[in-house]
Amino acid sequence: MSVVEIAARRSWKPPDTRLTWEWADQNVKLDPTSPYQGYWKSEISPWVRELMETFSDNEVSDISVMCSAQSAKTQTMICLLMWALAEEPAPTMWVTSTAEEAAFLMKTRLIPTIKACAPVAETLIEDRSAVSKMEVHLKGASLGVVGSSSPSRLQSKPVRWLFLDEVRNYPEGALEMVLKRTRAYWNARRCIVSTPDNHNDATHRAYLQGDQRVWHFKCRSCGDWFPMSWEYMKWTEDEETKNERGYNFDKLAETVRFECKCGEVYKDEPADRRHFVNSGKYISLNPNAPKNRKSFHWNALLPPWVKWRDLVEEFLIAKGATYNGDTSPLKDFINESLGEPWEDRLGDFEDFGQLQKRAGDYALGDDWKDEEVRFLAADKQAKGGIHYWYVVRAFAKEGAKSRLVDYGQVGGDKELLEVAELNNVIPDNCIIDSGFDTTSVYKFCQRHGWKPMKGSGTQGFKHRNKKTGRMSTQLWTWTKAEVGIGTKEHGLHKAIRLFLWSNDGLKDMFAELMQGFIGDWTIAKDVTSEYTRQVTAEKRVQTIDIKGRSKYEWLPVRKDNHMLDCELMILVASLANKLITQTYTEMETEGLE
Repeated sequence: MSVVEIAARRSWKPPDTRLTWEWADQNVKLDPTSPYQGYWKSEISPWVRELMETFSDNEVSDISVMCSAQSAKTQTMICLLMWALAEEPAPTMWVTSTAEEAAFLMKTRLIPTIKACAPVAETLIEDRSAVSKMEVHLKGASLGVVGSSSPSRLQSKPVRWLFLDEVRNYPEGALEMVLKRTRAYWNARRCIVSTPDNHNDATHRAYLQGDQRVWHFKCRSCGDWFPMSWEYMKWTEDEETKNERGYNFDKLAETVRFECKCGEVYKDEPADRRHFVNSGKYISLNPNAPKNRKSFHWNALLPPWVKWRDLVEEFLIAKGATYNGDTSPLKDFINESLGEPWEDRLGDFEDFGQLQKRAGDYALGDDWKDEEVRFLAADKQAKGGIHYWYVVRAFAKEGAKSRLVDYGQVGGDKELLEVAELNNVIPDNCIIDSGFDTTSVYKFCQRHGWKPMKGSGTQGFKHRNKKTGRMSTQLWTWTKAEVGIGTKEHGLHKAIRLFLWSNDGLKDMFAELMQGFIGDWTIAKDVTSEYTRQVTAEKRVQTIDIKGRSKYEWLPVRKDNHMLDCELMILVASLANKLITQTYTEMETEGLE
């Protein structure tokens, strides 16, 4: 058959009237990386059918999918890509996070799928350069796969079909830049498919701008429709499933179930799991959205290949990590498994009600059998004469448990040293803010073996692990400080170790402790208003720029925040001594020495 005849047949071919997913069922073969082989079967993941039908509607310009990882999202996009190249060929772009990821996707998934999909493969240009590392050229169409960190590639040419994969990992401004590539086409389609990151990030905003279709199932008992929400996932915690050593996940798995409000129980068994899939449908939560913007959401409770026991185990381990101050596993669970954005939960320090919930059943100075170590932090001030505000806090050996021991105000160096002695705090665990009267504070620390600290506007401190070579960001660091700089005494004293901490980052973490989201941070039942007013003297304010990106910063609502600074310094000490840990915080030093 001649090239002219092939072109004529293609141009005269009547449009395929099958639904998009029906077309994919019969034409798209899965690539070698898929756990399934053979032709794509939408019956395995029927929740994507409505999404695929929407893609072929020219009245729709924007589709966004906010969902969990490993739930058929990328394979669905590949099926839609094949349909677009075969049925309505036009310039096409697929954007991934990085150029390396783009090349890997092209090599392992897209090129094998194109060559195995007959309606697309027959349009490949017969030339060696037709298929390259980043591009595929077809008769009437082209496909470019690019990384989001390459502005020149994102701005290269107009496209009709735009596939945007894992938008959460794009650098700032990349999404807004690439969306402009479709302006030349009245029937363009822009498809965002990603797990979310933070509340109000690009993925979340795109979802909110659409009609917000959420997968619901019909209860076989009461007949009501319910979303596949984590609140309905239940399990039993008793002597068999949990003891002092932790959870017995094998025993716990036997109790895991999805429970409707009416009491109907669904087990992680094939019949029940298929019920969620086959009886389900999307319900729009934003029917007032523009008709050209559609959005979809589902989570890992839905795909039958994801075991509920694994999700419960992941959740409980993540929840346990928060007690040590590590919220990153819980954030990963919410993002990757529930397909939901991580929402700021910190609010304001100013919430006295939240602070009172942290009051324990003990008084200041009471003995504590679980105590392992205690710290004293002091903040030097000069208004009305030199004086110090101080806080003493004790910690258990593990579990991020701490309790307030003492706080107050004293008049000078001698009185401060007496407070440390009365509270049995060794000099090595005494710390002081060096932001005011720095030279005198350094001399005091050198003379008495205390540690100077200072807050910083830096968002975090870069740190390279000597063993692994990996870089990380931590909330504190230390440096050497010279005593007597600018005076005759400079050089007469040995340099001391100065601890620096990230103001906003550490305040975020302290707010989580104070509000009970992580750890077991408590105050005594007999604290006075002076302590509560000072420790709640700042509020967290959200600002949004012209591109809709949000940022948070802490601002004072009252002048006196000295005991807040003391609590923050104690938090640095607890991090340095690994009484509280965070996954992303890697330490080189052991303790404060």
